[in-house]
Amino acid sequence: MSDETAWLIERDDMEGGPHYFADCEQGHFWTKDPNKAERFADEEIARLCCKGDGPFKVREHKWVKP
Repeated sequence: MSDETAWLIERDDMEGGPHYFADCEQGHFWTKDPNKAERFADEEIARLCCKGDGPFKVREHKWVKP
């Protein structure tokens, strides 16, 4: 196993706690599950994708890869 670090776009103004930006073929959505979130390789790329109106944050998250 190894650690994997990625950057996520997060917002905490939605009911139920933090939500994370996710993308699929039908468009983007917000999910409470960070494992379903869009993972960015570095903070700069995540910040570029985080433009627009809204209380968004870019945060580093870690997972353990099998």
